[in-house]
Amino acid sequence: KILLDVAVSTDVTARVIEEGAREDLVGKQGWFIDLYQVASNGSRSALGERMITQNQFQGSALIGNTRIPDASDPCAPSGRGVIMSIDPFTGARLADTYFDLDGDSSFDNADKVQINGVWTVVSGIGLNTGFSNPSFLDSKMYIPTDDGGIRDLDINPFTSGAGRTSWRELINLGN
Repeated sequence: KILLDVAVSTDVTARVIEEGAREDLVGKQGWFIDLYQVASNGSRSALGERMITQNQFQGSALIGNTRIPDASDPCAPSGRGVIMSIDPFTGARLADTYFDLDGDSSFDNADKVQINGVWTVVSGIGLNTGFSNPSFLDSKMYIPTDDGGIRDLDINPFTSGAGRTSWRELINLGN
């Protein structure tokens, strides 16, 4: 999946992953996310970004954290990171908005980014600090940061409404 990062504010970046469908995986053994950064001009760069903690489910989203080490000292435990919310079945972006980027407790176009004039769902939020796995309580995500603080963010932890996905009638003709 291709990543595109878009600045939202001075300390938050929105990450967008391309769309996908389950049919994209026909004949494949799964999906992966290439952690190269793609600039608006199409150039790619590797920043040493890695997923170093286990992913977790929140509602119907798969939540994963990445860490991008400080380029001046890649051995230092500092840096920044991205919290991703993706569709676990396709590895693509979610169909609906997950993060409340503008903090108004409403999930609308203000929580999306425009790409080529189209309002697009955000797949992740990048913070200018390192952090640990977030914790969740109702519709809030709490993010412990490396500087000892805790950031909170409203989320839309929708569920897919999983239920019966197929039906087959069995008839016993023998007895």
